[in-house]
Amino acid sequence: MTSIEMWYVLLIIAEFVVLISAFIYAIFMLRSWLGGSPYVGTKKSNIDHILENIDIPSGSRIYDLGCGDGRFLRSVANIQSIVGVGIDINPIVIFIARFLTRISKLKNITFIHGNIISADFSDADILYIYMFPALIEKLENKILTNRLKPLMVISHGFKIHYLNKYFKKEIDRVTIKTYVYYIN
Repeated sequence: MTSIEMWYVLLIIAEFVVLISAFIYAIFMLRSWLGGSPYVGTKKSNIDHILENIDIPSGSRIYDLGCGDGRFLRSVANIQSIVGVGIDINPIVIFIARFLTRISKLKNITFIHGNIISADFSDADILYIYMFPALIEKLENKILTNRLKPLMVISHGFKIHYLNKYFKKEIDRVTIKTYVYYIN
């Protein structure tokens, strides 16, 4: 086999690996979409604006439901000492979140591959949610009754109608509005 033929075989193998990887990624993205919330990362400028407009006490336990690559938790951890837990159904974005958190050398942030419907976030001080309303509706009972303490809910993109009486603030001047609720 000549060196040109060897390079050609290596190129075919590399193309095959890329195609298989893209197929696996597409399958997990489809699973996320059908599960109620596809991965759509929040722009850093939006996260910065949100964090400028809310008070996150030091030591807060923050759950990011449908965390994607974990950029919200990493952004908060860069400015405040928190305990962060990100949960997502997509194992690829969980892998990315863990990798980016590790190279950022951030502590006290954990990412869990799992379904948020069955997740326990009763010890949360703050919930950050960026997902479709149909999935948010499925969390109603857990948010309203399965709490150990007062809870701040930050919903990026969608109002949470069952939390209307707890509504505190709308953060605008971002691409997508963010709604903040305080449940005592």
